[in-house]
Amino acid sequence: MRQWWAALACWFGTVGLLWGQAPPTPRGEETVEVHLQIIPFYVVDESGQPVLDLKPEEVQVLVDGKPYPLGHLDRYAFIQGLTSGDSERPEASGNDPSVERQPVSDTIGKPRLETNPSRRHVLLLFDLAFSSPRGFRISREVSLQTCERILDRDLVYLLVFSGTKGLQRLWGPVSGRDRVCDLLRRSLGLRRGVERAPSPDVDFPSEEGRNVESNITVSSELEDYVREAQTFNQWTYRDVAQRLAAAFKQLAASLRPVYGPKLLIYFSQGVRNNVYFAAAYAEPVEQPIVPGQFPQLYGQDDRLGSSFLYQDFEEAVRALAEAGVMVMVVNPEGYLTEAGAPLSGENSLRHIARVTSGLYVEGTQEKDIRQQVSQWTAAYYEAGIYLRHREYKGKFHKVEVRLLRPGVRLWSLRGFRDPRPYRDFTPEERLSYAIQLIYRGVENLTARPAHARWLPLNGRPGGRISTEERFVWFEAEFQPEWKGKKLDIFSLTFDGDSQGRVGSLRDSRAEQRKLPEGDTLRVENRLPWHGTFVWGIVVVEPDSGTTWWYRTLVHSPLEK
Repeated sequence: MRQWWAALACWFGTVGLLWGQAPPTPRGEETVEVHLQIIPFYVVDESGQPVLDLKPEEVQVLVDGKPYPLGHLDRYAFIQGLTSGDSERPEASGNDPSVERQPVSDTIGKPRLETNPSRRHVLLLFDLAFSSPRGFRISREVSLQTCERILDRDLVYLLVFSGTKGLQRLWGPVSGRDRVCDLLRRSLGLRRGVERAPSPDVDFPSEEGRNVESNITVSSELEDYVREAQTFNQWTYRDVAQRLAAAFKQLAASLRPVYGPKLLIYFSQGVRNNVYFAAAYAEPVEQPIVPGQFPQLYGQDDRLGSSFLYQDFEEAVRALAEAGVMVMVVNPEGYLTEAGAPLSGENSLRHIARVTSGLYVEGTQEKDIRQQVSQWTAAYYEAGIYLRHREYKGKFHKVEVRLLRPGVRLWSLRGFRDPRPYRDFTPEERLSYAIQLIYRGVENLTARPAHARWLPLNGRPGGRISTEERFVWFEAEFQPEWKGKKLDIFSLTFDGDSQGRVGSLRDSRAEQRKLPEGDTLRVENRLPWHGTFVWGIVVVEPDSGTTWWYRTLVHSPLEK
C-alpha cells in the first residue's frame, strides 16, 4: 500500500508555488523573501455567460480574512474564432489561436516571476461504479468539451474508479491539447474530434505521457465495469461506496504536496441516498435481505446502512479541497428522479460539491451539460499574490476572492497549504519526494520541501557482473560536518534505455543510517543481468532538508 501510494503521488505535475527573490530594496532596508501564490478562479454573469473583461481593481483576494494586493491578474479566454494576432501574449498559451491569454494587470507595478511558470493539473475522473450505461455515454461525450478548455502547458490525467479495480490512472500526465483530445477519443471510444486550429509542437518533459500507448484501455472494458455495477447487491454496493471515499482520501494525500492550480472534473451519478445518508432512510421490514438481488428491489429498506456514510465522504473530499483542488461535479442524469428520492444520487453529489466549494453541473441531455461546462470554463483567471514571512508548517489558509462588480458569479479556489519542511513529511511523502527527484530533476519537483537545498552526491561508483546478476555500489563522500548525522537513504531502480531516459519504477528501498566514521557512505544494489536501468540514490538530512542525489545509467552487458 505504501509503495502504491508513493507511485501515485509521484505522477502529479510540477511546482505551482514559485520561489523568487523580492524586488531590489532601498539601501538600509531588509531584504525579505517573497513567494508568488497563484489563485485560480472562473467567472460568469447572471445569465451564465463568461465574464471576459475583469479588471485588477475589481478583484480582491483575502487570505485568512486579510486582503493581499495583486501581483498580477491573467485572463485565459477560450473563444472560438480568434486569430493569433488578437492575443497580447500568445506565447503563454502556446500560440493557440483559440485561447486568448491577456495579462490584464501589467500596470500594477509588481514584478512577474516568469521562471518555472505554474502549470495547471487537470484530472478527469470517471466514476464507473455509480453510473448507468446511458450516464457514462453522456459523460464520455461531455468530457471532450474539456479539451476545448485545456491549455497546451496543462498536465492532464485520465482516472477511472470501478468496483472491480478501484481507482486507476489510465494515463497522464500528458500536455498538448491535440494530444490530450486524441488520447481521450481513443481511450473512451469517442468518434468525433474538436474543431479547432492545431496546437503547435509541444516539448514534453521526460515524465509526461510515459507508457501512454500501452496503458490505453478500450471503451468496451470501461463499459463492462459500468454494467457490472448494475448487479451489485446491498453489501457490495455499500462496500464499493466506502472504497470510493477512501479513493478520494488517497487522491487528496497524493495531491496535497503539489503546489499550483489543480482541477478535478468528476463524472458520476452519485451514491444512492439510502446508502450515502443511510440512517435517515433505513426502515425495518419483515422480509429478509437476499444477497445477489439488485439494489433497486429494496427501495427505502436499507437496514445495512446503520451509519452515515456521508461522514466518510465529507472527511475525504474536505481533504481534497484543503489540498488546493478545485472540484467540478458533473451529473449526466440529473432531473431524472427527485433529488431526495431514496434511489437518487443527486444529493450525494451536491454534498460533495458543497463541502469542496465546488461547482455542480447536471442535466439529462448532452447538449445542456456541454453548454453549462462551456459557459463556466470559458473565462479562466489566475491572480497572483506575494506572500512574506511564511511559517512553512503546512498550515491551511482559507482563500476568498471578491469581485467588485454586481451581478457576477464566482467559482474559486477554497484555500491552499504552506510548504512544509522535510522533517514533517510522512514516510510515504519522503519516498515520493526521492522518486520525483530522480525521475524529474530539481526543476520539476512536485513536492518541494521548505528551506531545502540540493547538492550533487559525490563519490566513487563500482560494480561487478556474475552469470546471474550485476552487483553495483556507490561510495558517497560527505564533508566532516555531517559525521554522526542520521540520514534518510533511498535507492531507486528504474527501467532505462540507451538514451538515458527514465522509465517505470522497478524497485525502491528506504533506510535511515548514521554517517559512519570516515565520512563515506556505501550504497549497494543488485540488478538483473540483462537490461538497461537507471539507478538513483537520494540522501537527505531530515532536520535541514539538505538533499544529495546521484543518477547513473547502467547499460546492458549486451550493449556495445
